[in-house]
Amino acid sequence: MVAVPIDQGGPCNQSKFQVLLNQRVLKDLGLYTSVIDGVSGPKYRKAIAGGEKLLAQWVDGKKYCLSGSERKVLEAVVVAGKRGSSCKYLLSSNQIKYSFDFLRLNRLTDRSYINHKDISGLIWMIDTASELEMRLSLLKFYEETLRSTGTNTRDCRLDVAELKALTQSGSQAEALAGSIDTSQNSGPVKPASKIIEEPTCDDDPLLCPLVQLCERASYYDDGKKAWRTDISASEHVTLAKQQGVSCGVMTNTVTSAAIATCEANPSACSLAELCRTAISFKTGSLSWSTDTALQPHVEFAQNAGISCGIPKPVVASNIITPPVDPVQVVKTTTLGKYTNRKALVIGNSQYSQQTPLRNPSSDAAEIARSLEEVGFEVELALDLTRRELGRAITRFSSNAKEADISLFYFAGHGIEIDGRNYLVP
Repeated sequence: MVAVPIDQGGPCNQSKFQVLLNQRVLKDLGLYTSVIDGVSGPKYRKAIAGGEKLLAQWVDGKKYCLSGSERKVLEAVVVAGKRGSSCKYLLSSNQIKYSFDFLRLNRLTDRSYINHKDISGLIWMIDTASELEMRLSLLKFYEETLRSTGTNTRDCRLDVAELKALTQSGSQAEALAGSIDTSQNSGPVKPASKIIEEPTCDDDPLLCPLVQLCERASYYDDGKKAWRTDISASEHVTLAKQQGVSCGVMTNTVTSAAIATCEANPSACSLAELCRTAISFKTGSLSWSTDTALQPHVEFAQNAGISCGIPKPVVASNIITPPVDPVQVVKTTTLGKYTNRKALVIGNSQYSQQTPLRNPSSDAAEIARSLEEVGFEVELALDLTRRELGRAITRFSSNAKEADISLFYFAGHGIEIDGRNYLVP
């Protein structure tokens, strides 16, 4: 047996940061169960093998080495899982081509082309399929199957039944869907029944859900999102801009802020991300990281008075003090440099059009309590409607202008569109 050396980056000589990113996505998939420390070891390589098994025909052939593009596929699978889809078996290039042609003919996508043989095409299809499956779920499409078989058929693959449900019967695209699997479509085709047409999202942008509004208002130009300039889309573009919906379109004035990441800027970190980046278990116990690249995160946390669970060092003393009677200890908090701290914490557990969630309300209450312990003035709000959520955020934005540190926390349903995350009230 030939042993693989346990070096920092593993057999493909990746940097610590690349290994750390791989560990995070593998942990999200349940494949990696050890500490996220950026170090390659036996458990990490075992998790890589599990990731390569999921990638199947899309793996690049370099064993125990998860490339950046392969990691992006797994990240897309994680996002799909958060939407309720389970991508256990990834689409082949031919399946991607058939599904994309169907979606394009039905105007369910603004894209005119994807490379179905490239990983970028696979990532796009996973993201699109899971988004459409979530839409079908809201329409109760999967309830009968779930009731009769007890299985979840949301698998990121868009089978014939799902494709047909996404469009009206009798269309050109339905004929294409039938050609994907002719074994399931025998017998004469029934003529489509005529229906009375009502105004749709195409006619009135006010009728558009957020996803469809962005589909009609933007398009991909050389791999980047841009606003459409044709007359037919002008009303949709105007409404999106008026409502502050970017649809993934980047402008020169917001580019630097939009691309700010936790890794590059500690002020862009959530509380959990900041602590995850700034702490270390190298010594066998919880301590601040000594990695030079992570010192800005460590200093930011310390200056903000955030302990991240690290106990304060005990200073030894040779002075013997006489015993004293026990007294009630009053808990105090050292605020550090930044004393004006404000936080808005929201937990939404109850939903009328989504599956109710068990933990957001209790999680939000726990976060609020922890923030108050480190000197934050916290506004805690639970189970807000869309209007209430908007008002709370507007109020917090105004109050946070003069704060040294401001923090927003939301627990509840969310959705990702074109790489941007949106809250679901």
